[in-house]
Amino acid sequence: MVSHLMLRNVAYVSLSSTYRQLAQLLRTTSFDMYPLVESPVRMVLLGSVSRRELQLMLIRKGVTIVDDESGEEESGDDGEVWWSHTHRRHTVTEGVSLNDSMEHEVVDFTGVLVDPSPFQLVERTSLHKVHTLFASLGLRQAYVTSVGRLVGVVGLKEVGLFLFFFIFLLRSAVSAFFFFF
Repeated sequence: MVSHLMLRNVAYVSLSSTYRQLAQLLRTTSFDMYPLVESPVRMVLLGSVSRRELQLMLIRKGVTIVDDESGEEESGDDGEVWWSHTHRRHTVTEGVSLNDSMEHEVVDFTGVLVDPSPFQLVERTSLHKVHTLFASLGLRQAYVTSVGRLVGVVGLKEVGLFLFFFIFLLRSAVSAFFFFF
C-alpha cells in the first residue's frame, strides 16, 4: 500500500500561514510544489502551489530571502538586501528580511495561481497501482489523503526505491530457488 512508501512529515502552506512562516519554508526546503491546506489542524487539501508562485508573491510584498548556501538572494520592491541583524524598519532572522508589520501578517493568496486538483491517492492504494499511475501519467509526486485530509506525499524517488528493492528481492528469491534445485 502507498502508506508504506509515503512521507508523513509534509512541508505545506496553509491559509493561516504568516509571511515569516512562508519565507522560512521556502528558505529551508527546495520542493517545486507545496500542498495548500485549510489549516494546520484540519489539513484539508485545497490544492497545490508552485515554489515560483510563492517566491513571486513574497517578492511583490517586499520580502527578501537570502540563501546561505549559494549566496544567492531574492529581494523585494526596492531591490535592497538587508545583511545586518537589525535595521530601522526591517529585521533579518536566518536569511529572511521582513517588514516589521509583516512579521505576523497572514499570507494573502489573492492572485496566486493555485492548482485546485493536484493528483491524489488514498492510503490503501496498492503499490502496483501507484507504479502504474506514476509511469503512465509521468507523475513526479502525488498527495496521499484520507477523507480529504493530507496525510502524506509520495514522490517518484520513493516509487523508484521501492521498485529497486522489489526487483532486488525478486532476483534474490529466484536465485535462491534455483540454487536449491
